[in-house]
Amino acid sequence: MIQHDKNRLWERIVARHGLQDVPRSRVALWEYGGYVFAPKWDIMSSMDKARRLGFAERADTPEMLTRLFGAYRAQRIIS
Repeated sequence: MIQHDKNRLWERIVARHGLQDVPRSRVALWEYGGYVFAPKWDIMSSMDKARRLGFAERADTPEMLTRLFGAYRAQRIIS
């Protein structure tokens, strides 16, 4: 769940860097970040079965992140 005590900090960052006034709740899916970076249980997953069934397409993670962060910078959501 989004930590509401960080909203004022986010507002100060937006003002200091001249960013778009986008609410923190729309900048990222915070619950997913908590699940990925601080899970309360072990996570084991594999795409092997999906690939065997023909789902071979994949994303190039570094390229995707570079592209997305570039778009966020162009939109002044981050600096």
